[in-house]
Amino acid sequence: MLATTLLLALHACALPDDEPRDAVCSTKAAAEESALAGIATARQTLRFVRNDGQWDIPARFVVEHGAWAARIAPGSIGIQAHEPNVGGRLRGAFVRLVFEGAAPQAPLVGEDRLPGVHHYLIGRDESSWQRNVPLFSRVRYEGLYPGIDLLVRGQDGHLEYDVIVDAEADLRPFVIRCEGSEGLTLDRDGALIIHTSLGDLRQPLPITWAEYPDGRREPLPCRYRLIDEQRYAFVLGRRPDKSRIVIDPGLIWASLLGDRGHDLAKAVASGPGRSVFLAGQAGGRLFPTTPGAYDSVWGAGAKAFVSRFDATGSTLIYSTFLGGQAGEDLVGLCVDDNGGAIVTGYTQSVDFPTTPGAYDRTRTGDRALFVTHLNPTGTALIASTFLEGSGSDFPGAIARNEAGLITVVGGTNSTDFPTTANAYDRTLNDVGPFFLGDAFVSVFSPDLSSLQYSSFVGGSHSDAAASVDIDSFGNIILGGGTNSANFPITPGAFDSTLGQFSGWVARIDGLSSSLRFATFLSGSVEETVRSVAFSPDGSTIAVGVTESADFPTTSGALDRSFDGGPSLGRDGFVVSLNPDGNAIYSTFLGGSGEDELHAVAVDALGTAIVTGDTKSMDFPVSPGAFQTDLVEFSPGAGGQDSVLTRLSSDGSRIVYSTYFGGEAGEIPEGLALGPDHRVAIGGRTRGSGFPATEGAWDTRPSADVSFDAWAAVLTLGPHVMLDGVPKAGASVRFIVESAPLATVGHVAQVLWSCSGTQGIPLPTTSEQLPLSFDACTQLSLSFAPLLRSVLDATGRAETPWITLPNQLPVGLSIHAAAFSWDSSTGQISSVSCPLGFITQ
Repeated sequence: MLATTLLLALHACALPDDEPRDAVCSTKAAAEESALAGIATARQTLRFVRNDGQWDIPARFVVEHGAWAARIAPGSIGIQAHEPNVGGRLRGAFVRLVFEGAAPQAPLVGEDRLPGVHHYLIGRDESSWQRNVPLFSRVRYEGLYPGIDLLVRGQDGHLEYDVIVDAEADLRPFVIRCEGSEGLTLDRDGALIIHTSLGDLRQPLPITWAEYPDGRREPLPCRYRLIDEQRYAFVLGRRPDKSRIVIDPGLIWASLLGDRGHDLAKAVASGPGRSVFLAGQAGGRLFPTTPGAYDSVWGAGAKAFVSRFDATGSTLIYSTFLGGQAGEDLVGLCVDDNGGAIVTGYTQSVDFPTTPGAYDRTRTGDRALFVTHLNPTGTALIASTFLEGSGSDFPGAIARNEAGLITVVGGTNSTDFPTTANAYDRTLNDVGPFFLGDAFVSVFSPDLSSLQYSSFVGGSHSDAAASVDIDSFGNIILGGGTNSANFPITPGAFDSTLGQFSGWVARIDGLSSSLRFATFLSGSVEETVRSVAFSPDGSTIAVGVTESADFPTTSGALDRSFDGGPSLGRDGFVVSLNPDGNAIYSTFLGGSGEDELHAVAVDALGTAIVTGDTKSMDFPVSPGAFQTDLVEFSPGAGGQDSVLTRLSSDGSRIVYSTYFGGEAGEIPEGLALGPDHRVAIGGRTRGSGFPATEGAWDTRPSADVSFDAWAAVLTLGPHVMLDGVPKAGASVRFIVESAPLATVGHVAQVLWSCSGTQGIPLPTTSEQLPLSFDACTQLSLSFAPLLRSVLDATGRAETPWITLPNQLPVGLSIHAAAFSWDSSTGQISSVSCPLGFITQ
C-alpha cells in the first residue's frame, strides 16, 4: 500500500445542538493506492493568490501546487487534481466541497500577506493586465454562517481549513457536500474516504480537544457522521461548556538553525520548561549566537555550538559557540536538573576554556577530548575539563544520572589514558596493525573535579564506544563497534560470534565496577551499535545499522527479514537485552531501501522510541502518522527522510511510526523524551522543503549547497491493548498505557461505531450492544480521557470488562483510538491502532 500526504486537510467539527460555543475542529487527508498517491507535496507554505480579474472564474483566491490546485470561492472550495497516463493523456478529477446553506456573499479576506507579488500580463489589451497581485498564507470566510468563520490555510504542501464558531452560534446547519465525488465511506480506522475518479482522499479520524476561556484544555472524542453518499458532518461524544474545539496536528514545532556554512546538529536533549537543547558543529561565522552568550566570537575553524530553544520553538533562549582559536567538534549532550547543558567533544585549540578545580586543565595531545558544563542561560561555564592521554582520544557520547554523575564514552589509542584503581581493565588492548585503540568509559563527579571510574573496554584490534547510559544505581550500559575477535564477550551472551565488523553492548555493574555482561550484536558482514538506553526494569535497548542478512532476530519479533537496499544493503535493528545480556527481543526495522537507526530512548513503560533515516519508500508507518510518505529529491529520484518509530514493549509491533522531512533529505542524530509524550529529534538537512512550522525561530534554509541544523518536537500518544479473546459473546477489556504523569487524564468512556453508525457509550459488563451487526465490517472504539482523572504511577488505565455482542461476525476488525491530556500545558496526545479481529 502506498499512502501520502495529499493536498487537503479538512478541518471541521460538530458540537451538540444545544451547546453552542467557540469551536475549531480539523483533520488531515491522504491518498491511498491510487493515482492520487503520486501527488506528493513538498512541505512548504502555500501561497494564496487573490483573483483580481486575471482569471475568468468565480474563485476569489487560487492556490496551486504541483499536480493540484484549489479554488477558494464563495460557499465552496474546489479541488482539482490531474495526472498524465501512460498514453500521455491528462487524467484528472474535480471535487467541490460545498458548505450547504452558507451565506453566498460571505466576505473572503486574505490574511498574513506574504512577500512578493504576481503580475499577469495576458493578451495585447493592457487594460486587462493585472499587476502587483498580492499573495497570502491564508484566507478567511467571514460569517460563512451566522457567528461562524472558515479559515483556509496552507501548511506542509497541503490545504487545511478550520471552522471557528462563536459562543452563541448554532452549528446545526454546518454540513459539507462533496460534489464530483463517487461516494463517501468510513474505513477501518474510522477515517472518512472521499472516492473520486482519480483515487481516494482519506481524512483520518479527528483528534479533538476543548479549549476553555481560562486556557484549560480537555480532549474530546470526535468522529465522522455520514448523512448520505455525498454529505457528511462531525459528531462529538461529549458536551463541554463554553469551549473551543481544536485538533492536534502531531507536530508541535520544527525549526532550522544555521546560516550558509555546514551547520550540523549532533545531539539533542530536553530541558526544564519543555525547552529543547541542540548541540553540534557550526561551520561558519554567521551561525546565530545570542546577546550575552558565553562565546559569540568565531575562531579559525569550525566551532562547537550549544543552543537552547523555548517550548514553542519560536525563541532561542541562548545560542553560543564553545571553543578556542582553532577548531572543535561536539558530539554529546545531556542536561542537569536546572537546565545546564553538559557536553563533550574534541578540540584542536590550545586556548580551549577550562575552569579552576577541573580534573585536567592541561592539553597533551594533538586533539583533546573535553567535557564542559554550561549554566542554564548559556552565559558562563560551571565547569570544564579535558580527558585525554598522549595519543588520540575521541568522544562518543555523554550521559548523566539522578545523582549527578557524568559518564563519557568513546575511543582512545593512548596507552596512558587515565584509568582508576577500580577499573574493569586498565591496559590498552589494541595491538592491531592500524592501532585505532580501545573503547573507554569514564565517570566524573558532578563538578568535573575527579574521576570516579575510568576503564578501557576492548580486544586486540579496533574498538570504540558510540553511546552510553547510566542509571540511578550507577550501572553503566555502553555500545559501539569492534573487529576484535577477543572482545571480552561474557559466557552465555546473546551473541558470541564476530562478523567482519560487529556491534557490541556491554554493561558495567555500579556496585562492583565489574563487567556484568558483554555481547556482540552481529551477523556475518558489518554492524554498529549507534545508541543504547536503560529501560525502567533494568533491561537495555540498543539500536544501530546492519548489513547482514543473518543478523540474529528472535521469534515473534516485528520483522525477521533483512530488507536492505541494493547498493550497500543496510537495515536498522532494535534489540532488547535483559540485565544478564540475553535477548528479550531482536528485530529488523526498515523497508526495501537503505535504513539506519541513530538514537533510542525508552519511556516509563519500557517501550523503545527510535529515530533514524531511510531511503525506503515502504518504511513501515502507522495510520494517522504525521507524514506517511518519503519525500523525493525530485520525481523519480528517490529521497532520504528521518523516521520516528515507537515499538510495543515486546518488540512485536509498531505503535506509532512516521516519516519526517522534505525533499532535500534529513538525517537525525539525536532523540530525547520530554513531558506529555513529547519527543525531540534533531540533525542536519540540506536545501529546501524542511517542514518548519509557522512561527518557528528559523523557517528558511541557508542554501542548497550547505547543511543546516534542525530540531523538531512531535507528540506520541498512548499505547492501547486488548485484554481477552475477541470473539462474539466474550468478555474483554481495553487497556491504555501512557507516560506516568500525574497530570494526564485516563480512560473515562469507550465509544463504539460500526460502519459509520454514530458513536455511543459502550455498555458495561454483561450488556449487549443494541444494534444489528449483519452488515458490519469494523468495530471502532474511541477512548476518551476524563478531565478530573489521572493515571496511576504505572501509567496504566483499564476499561471495565465488557461483553461483546453475540451477533458480531467472524473477521470483524477491531480498531481503537486513545487520547491523553496534560492539564499543565493543555497538550493532547493520541494514538490509533488495530487491535485484532473477531474470531470463532
